[in-house]
Amino acid sequence: MSPSVSVTTTGKWETETHKATDVRLYSADSEKIFLEFKPVREQNGKELQWVDWNCYDSVFVYQTDYNKLLVPALEKLFPLQDPDPLGWGMQDCFDATSMNWLGADKWNEYISALEQSRETLNKEEQMFIDTLLPMFRSFTEKSGIICVEGNL
Repeated sequence: MSPSVSVTTTGKWETETHKATDVRLYSADSEKIFLEFKPVREQNGKELQWVDWNCYDSVFVYQTDYNKLLVPALEKLFPLQDPDPLGWGMQDCFDATSMNWLGADKWNEYISALEQSRETLNKEEQMFIDTLLPMFRSFTEKSGIICVEGNL
């Protein structure tokens, strides 16, 4: 039996307005290691707080899927400059154990790379990417800063 894309949306965090969507293809429901993709509320000169990167809806992709289908294109964006002037400065490489901050320009590069990667994927993997792309595109409508945070 071939895998199928699974999408589940819950109120995963403290606010009922912040919805978290889990998207899985090969990752088992029991997998606990994930990357969370989310737009960040910009503070225009003030230091970002936890609530700023946890106020908008986010997307969770689990380790089996992100290693195979998402991280290769993400790693190619680095090194990059943290888009928040009060942030972390230069980020040398993607870190699946922490926060990675991308500006809208780098995020759009990432979306383009995912679109191009579809050419080499099987039908189910293409459906997985097609499920993520509209959600990922919507992030830049909310913010010029995107956070990709891992819990490894």
